[in-house]
Amino acid sequence: MTSSYVVRFRDLTSGDVQRVGSKNASLGKLIRALRPAGITVPPGFATTAVICVRTWVREHLDVAVRSSATAEDLPTVTVADQPETFLNVIGEAALLDAVIGHRAAARPPPRRA
Repeated sequence: MTSSYVVRFRDLTSGDVQRVGSKNASLGKLIRALRPAGITVPPGFATTAVICVRTWVREHLDVAVRSSATAEDLPTVTVADQPETFLNVIGEAALLDAVIGHRAAARPPPRRA
């Protein structure tokens, strides 16, 4: 079932974060860790970032672009929801603009001497 669009949870590793996101990759890692102990998890699959973006663009679906960092909340600091969120993004050009805008908003302002 592994393709550029769909990957079985059992086939995912921590190296798949860019392809399927950190939560799906972590689930795959967990399933692999539990298997030797005889603990089974019902089968499932993750859709890849490639198919999500292609579907959004092809179907002209609204998209929300926001932070989903893997370390938004740490014991000493939280940055959840601080970067800008872009809602109702439609089309490839608008998606690209929103991603660029989000990255710019997430950067700290330049320091002045």
